[in-house]
Amino acid sequence: MTKKCTQCGKEFIIPDGAKAFKTCTQGNRNQQQKRKLKTIPRSEGLDEHLRELKEYNKQNHTHLSYGKFMALREEGLI
Repeated sequence: MTKKCTQCGKEFIIPDGAKAFKTCTQGNRNQQQKRKLKTIPRSEGLDEHLRELKEYNKQNHTHLSYGKFMALREEGLI
């Protein structure tokens, strides 16, 4: 089975019975992991995010969960 790498765009072959990789090399997988870990800067804490979520829900009469709030914020919709 062939698949397109999410990092570099190359097509690569996935062996039968193997885990479904999204990247063609281990180096690209490492880069993808590092990008995931950089989502929240160290200077911002969980308490700050929860305070913002509470204020947002109160002002907009919503009941967003923390995960939904962070996803919308990351996409720039909030």
